[in-house]
Amino acid sequence: MPPQMSDRVPVSDPSPAQRRLVAGARNAERILAIGGLLAVAVVLTRLLAGGQSLQVAAVSVPVDRMWLVFTALTAAHVFTARFLALQIEEYLTAMPSAERAGWVFDEITTGANAFVSGTRRGSVIGLNRHR
Repeated sequence: MPPQMSDRVPVSDPSPAQRRLVAGARNAERILAIGGLLAVAVVLTRLLAGGQSLQVAAVSVPVDRMWLVFTALTAAHVFTARFLALQIEEYLTAMPSAERAGWVFDEITTGANAFVSGTRRGSVIGLNRHR
């Protein structure tokens, strides 16, 4: 039986590879969160306020040009996700122990990251072969 979250030994000294994985997941989350909030802001600006542009800080972008911003966010997300997937694959290939890998998984999935919250071990496609 695989260890449960409460059975895992906490990692007090995460390796650089572990810290990179957790940071990469957080970066991907930030990009998705920014895109989601921006999409909501565009819809609200257009529908409720009838606005033609969206202003964030000192930058004003016409609503009909927001596709450029979303394209840039999509490219950033694809780059971050690909880089993260390569790091995960590399880490799992040289995985020092199941407890340390479990710590990385728990650190990513039990935080405030709404995009992976509730993910269970073994539910990620392609990672089952490393268990």
